[in-house]
Amino acid sequence: MATYKLCDICNHKSDVTYLVCENCVGDLTIATYVTENEALETTDKREDTTGGLAAQKSPDSKQPASRPTSTFQHFKIVNQDENIEIQLPIAETIIGREGDVETSYFETCNYISRRHLSIKYKDEHYVISDLNSHNGSYLNNRRLNPEEEYPLTEGDTIKIADKSFNFQKSL
Repeated sequence: MATYKLCDICNHKSDVTYLVCENCVGDLTIATYVTENEALETTDKREDTTGGLAAQKSPDSKQPASRPTSTFQHFKIVNQDENIEIQLPIAETIIGREGDVETSYFETCNYISRRHLSIKYKDEHYVISDLNSHNGSYLNNRRLNPEEEYPLTEGDTIKIADKSFNFQKSL
């Protein structure tokens, strides 16, 4: 029997290792665990140590009641020359003229592809990959190989066309 995390927002079943729902990007750190044979199971709501509500399975459940805490930190990319900050969601973000964020900013940039690069949260850290863009993407002045993932660390410089961004923690 496979075990999944059930999203409280959209009821999508996600892998138990995921911190966010792959369907709606909902927080899975407090999600209910279900097995493949189970329908939606009933849960008891209890107050957790952080003051929020956490889902706990009934005592006869085979899963432990405790949940691992998320080590997720919010990040942003910042173009200090133009005073632009782009908050990065937990799920994958496509940057480009027809991307997911700040399209009005990127659509005026002729050298940026429609879908230029991807930044996503994977295995408890962010990764960047060039999406076969025409003019390429750079990480710390090194050109990225298309479709290859590179880990991002705080302070990294991302360059696309004539735009440079710093990868920074959000407050």
